[in-house]
Amino acid sequence: MVGGLAACAFLAGGPAVPAVGVAPVEDPALLACLVACIVLAAALFLCSGSNLKYGWGTVRPGEGGLATGDLAAVVRFVATEREVTQRESEVMLLLAEGKSRRAVCEALSVSPDTVKTHVRSIYRKLAVHSQQELVDYLAREREDLAADGSEHPLEA
Repeated sequence: MVGGLAACAFLAGGPAVPAVGVAPVEDPALLACLVACIVLAAALFLCSGSNLKYGWGTVRPGEGGLATGDLAAVVRFVATEREVTQRESEVMLLLAEGKSRRAVCEALSVSPDTVKTHVRSIYRKLAVHSQQELVDYLAREREDLAADGSEHPLEA
């Protein structure tokens, strides 16, 4: 730890000998290992579960936060996590709200074949096989988000 103080003082541009009177680190390999350990510790902290799930305070353009707790927020989160397209997200939200495929066609002004293609893609990306499984998947995801103890839990 004392060698770490000397390394930190050296890296910060300060005197090579810390105030506690310890000799500076003269071995460059030791200094390189110390710096590598500090960088590794910082990387592990930044890759914590909360940071991986919510990022580092950034939001992609067009996305809101997860604090609202509505179904649309869960769908946006899952879409981002599973690389679902914008149009597929719109279809997924309507299906999650319990709409039929015909109602999705009318709401989005697309053909039944287009909806069928989007539904297949959504099911493949989320590894589900039916609309009910999709609803159950989103419900589980919502519970997981609320239970992870993050700063942005979804409210019921």
